[in-house]
Amino acid sequence: MSRANLLQALASIRERITTDVVTDDASIREKVISGLDAQPWSRGSLINVTVHQGTVELWGLVDSQTMKKAIRVAAETTSGVRAVNDNLIVRPLMAAT
Repeated sequence: MSRANLLQALASIRERITTDVVTDDASIREKVISGLDAQPWSRGSLINVTVHQGTVELWGLVDSQTMKKAIRVAAETTSGVRAVNDNLIVRPLMAAT
């Protein structure tokens, strides 16, 4: 077997495995929300998660850029997620009066 044939065989196996593990959008949404709820820094009630064809949409308010990035990474690393669109807004700091 040539190297090209071996690579072609491995690629075709990967395609079959990927299509067999496809998760429906509702399950992906639940996994993302559960993952966020499990984090002590997450305020899930201020975040809305929608999923369409494996693409996660994140909406809502967060306290910092760090939290925004952490939420995005948590969504990206959830199994079944193909892409993440981050529409989160960092809440402006209120001036003390």
